[in-house]
Amino acid sequence: MEMKKQILSLKEQVLDDSKIDLDLHKYQNIIVAGMGGSGIAGMILSDLYDGLPVISVTGYQLPAFAGKSSLVIVISYSGNTEEAVSCFTQAKEKGCDSLVITSGGKLSGLSAKVIGIPKNLQPRSAIGYMLMPLLNSFLNLTPEDRKAISSRVSLVFDREPEIRAIAHRIVSERRIPVIIGSGESRSVALRWKTQFNENSKIFAYSTYLPETNHNDTVWMASSNQYPYEVLAFESTDKKINKRIELTQKLTGNKFTIIRTEGNAVERVFSLIAYGDLLSYYVAVEQNIDPEDVSVLVRLKKELA
Repeated sequence: MEMKKQILSLKEQVLDDSKIDLDLHKYQNIIVAGMGGSGIAGMILSDLYDGLPVISVTGYQLPAFAGKSSLVIVISYSGNTEEAVSCFTQAKEKGCDSLVITSGGKLSGLSAKVIGIPKNLQPRSAIGYMLMPLLNSFLNLTPEDRKAISSRVSLVFDREPEIRAIAHRIVSERRIPVIIGSGESRSVALRWKTQFNENSKIFAYSTYLPETNHNDTVWMASSNQYPYEVLAFESTDKKINKRIELTQKLTGNKFTIIRTEGNAVERVFSLIAYGDLLSYYVAVEQNIDPEDVSVLVRLKKELA
């Protein structure tokens, strides 16, 4: 499926009603293991859910404390990601309750509990299918909630001219995207960074407020070496928005403010939609294929 169609399919993906059969009283922590476009789902869950500690693992090793009081959710679109397989194997050895979210592969044969998701997508474009089972389960989303999320995503896709204008500026002025999130959008800022890397094939950097004001603000005020496109997510927290305003004033940088509406989950998915489409159009502006990640394929073959 062509990349833009995959991106636009997010408005259908968020209608997915897959759910994990949970008894949360059994657990002291939730561990979500995954890499890249699969791993970001666990990070976003940790930003949105605070009923139990949520630990996102992006590597080969589960935390030493993982055990019978841990729920381990392993997410791998292909089902063959070696770091994810390693974490699942450790979960079984440690006696953790575990399940897998995948489209197939090795993991689907190892786990008795599998939430299957559609094949033939780029892993990074299946974020809705990987994230909705988590949000449906831990946030108890209803059919009405999912319809509202889908409507918000559709409204973002209607902002295509605005998004294309930013993409044109980034490419024509050779700007480096700097993405600033906060609160529930902290991991979405990282998602934007990785989408620029994979879809657009450009360097990008992500950070988050208020932490930004304790380090990054210094280079923003002193560095004129490179043209930056600072993309800051508007917050529902007035203190964060005041920080955005003051950071622009004190550093002499005019930020592009990305505004979204709705509740926290709706805003998160709206930002995902906006960033995915923006990174796609940055690729289009450069006449490059947003789907091509052949260097990552070669790397995996060399590792194997």
